[in-house]
Amino acid sequence: MQSGIKTIKAMTLVEVLVALAIVSFVFSSLLQMTFDALKRAKILELQDKMRNYATEAAQVVYSAKDLDWETNFSDTSSILPPAQSTSQPEFAYIDYVANKPVLKKLTGCSYDPATHVIGGNCIMTAANEQNIATNKIMFGRIIKRTDDATKTATNTLNDASIEIIVACIENKCSPKDFLPFQLSFTIYRTSAPQ
Repeated sequence: MQSGIKTIKAMTLVEVLVALAIVSFVFSSLLQMTFDALKRAKILELQDKMRNYATEAAQVVYSAKDLDWETNFSDTSSILPPAQSTSQPEFAYIDYVANKPVLKKLTGCSYDPATHVIGGNCIMTAANEQNIATNKIMFGRIIKRTDDATKTATNTLNDASIEIIVACIENKCSPKDFLPFQLSFTIYRTSAPQ
């Protein structure tokens, strides 16, 4: 004889613990993937900032070319003279004078292609954002002339091969996360006001 009472099966403690373990594993995996995605998004945002710094530097170089070729690119006394095979490469940086970017000769800084770091006391190579107190300085940008007057037969008086390097300033960020951004181009002396 069967009674009209239904039996309710209760979950045992072991089944509850197994179910909780599965649910917690799924949520912890989702949480880890979310944090990894946020970290990658931040790195991509900062890499985009590096590209923007290089683009701004290229615009400053073009403006310097149009303003005064002789002072900026002509000979050994200029801001960016042709590279010489017997000396260390000379670099320039962008200084902000009355919030206007100006090309200036850089001394005391170096760039090491092996470690991908701008070394020395190079805070001045950071973008103008260094004036914002909440901003952490991470990247510097240096401008280098790559055409060598002693090795090439071409006339370096009327053209200049430029390389802009945006990289981590020493001890400010990890070059493993932020490989340097390098922008190379050639400018030519034109009939613009110079």
